[in-house]
Amino acid sequence: QLQVVIKAVAASKTRVNLYFRYARLVLTKFFFFPLFGRKLVLYIPVPATLITRLIVFFGRIFRRKGVTKVPVPFFEILYLDSELRVQRTGESNLFVQAKESWEAAQPLLL
Repeated sequence: QLQVVIKAVAASKTRVNLYFRYARLVLTKFFFFPLFGRKLVLYIPVPATLITRLIVFFGRIFRRKGVTKVPVPFFEILYLDSELRVQRTGESNLFVQAKESWEAAQPLLL
């Protein structure tokens, strides 16, 4: 089982900034060996944040253009009502989410 802990902060009425905290990994087997009902819990810091900070730091040192500050992951809400949400990520990916109770969307939900 893998859980990624994220902090979401509203940056405006339509934008939400995301801060990745850590990943929590729960193992019931270790290298194919059972743990006899026990669970091994590992907390893993998110490496992307550290790597991004290092890239920005060295970019500043070597004066590379375009590297001025650490980018913040985000998504923008394009449409929102009681049954449907459309959002665009910072990488320009679009996501359309509908509630399972919305009968008109049932054929489209996986």
